[in-house]
Amino acid sequence: MKRFLCTALCLVFLFIVARPPAASPTPPPPPPAEQSEIGILSTKYLADWNCSLINNDDGTVTIKGYSQANRIVDEIYVEIYLQKWNGSSWQTVSNGYRKTANNNVYVSHSKNISVQTGVYYRTLSYHQIIHNDIEYPKQPQKIVSDSCYID
Repeated sequence: MKRFLCTALCLVFLFIVARPPAASPTPPPPPPAEQSEIGILSTKYLADWNCSLINNDDGTVTIKGYSQANRIVDEIYVEIYLQKWNGSSWQTVSNGYRKTANNNVYVSHSKNISVQTGVYYRTLSYHQIIHNDIEYPKQPQKIVSDSCYID
């Protein structure tokens, strides 16, 4: 009987004291998806453009962007920014990194940036061509990448 009582008390003690390990915190809900702006005159010379964000899994991300014309133009550029979701809006947290190519059809640029964990990030980019002293499109083409949670 003593043995049974001792075993029962040990089991009760184990159930009370032993807790399952704490689950890793769940990330906050993702920010809402945003549509990129596409202007009606965007494709006169600007044929393709995009940006992306890569999690390097070492406390840094790489932001990338490119612009492509449908023919050789006087100037083509891409300008990229890192943005962070603050829970209600996107906040730009980097300077703009701009790369320009003259008398070309293509330009690309990338930058590695240190980031904090537990936050959503994305890339914002602008793309434009200047040909015969005229800007195409009139307002630079804006696009954003998908967001990425950095844990």
